[in-house]
Amino acid sequence: MATNISQAFNEFKSRLELSETLQKAVSTHHNAIRDWIESSHSGIETSLIGSLQRKTRIQPRSKDVFDIDILVVLGSFTSWASYGQGVTPSDALNELDKIMRGHEGYEKMDLHKDFPTVTFNYADGTKAELVPAYRDYIGDTPTRGRGYWIPKNQSDWALADYDYDADYISQKNKETAGYLVPTMKMLKAAKRNLFSEMKSYHLETISKHIILPINHL
Repeated sequence: MATNISQAFNEFKSRLELSETLQKAVSTHHNAIRDWIESSHSGIETSLIGSLQRKTRIQPRSKDVFDIDILVVLGSFTSWASYGQGVTPSDALNELDKIMRGHEGYEKMDLHKDFPTVTFNYADGTKAELVPAYRDYIGDTPTRGRGYWIPKNQSDWALADYDYDADYISQKNKETAGYLVPTMKMLKAAKRNLFSEMKSYHLETISKHIILPINHL
């Protein structure tokens, strides 16, 4: 019985993995975007974030748009400026938009600013969502040097800790003998049909607190 369950689990898991064609397209797109940004402005860093970074993404349905989330680190914040001074969220979004419009190909792809991202769509059903950010060096906090300040709206910043989230899931996946991430993917597949209104990140957050204790029973 245990063998049959394991086989069924692995078969279901394999159906959720990204196809070779999609993996190649995603890799080509995000590498090209990141190469352009980093080569056109020295000192700027980029990285994948979201479910691609956490390795919890599943194969989309034919009608779905596949998001490629990229963090664009424009610099660092060491302190807060006085009101009316310093870099505003709008400044950051405009700067990233300007960088992308400097490339003739991307400039023609209907670039759109929508807090906290600059977005555009590819003809193959993938969508790039670029998030401008500043690394957090404000005060002596757990996120110092690791967290990022990203635009929340035109006047407010929000603190995000993408690397911590990804590292936590990776570590816990090892502790569950590789069952945590596949189970998250299966729950996300169920979400698409049963409770699509729920955000995938929130589902991952809830599911890890359920799956981890079960593993230790």
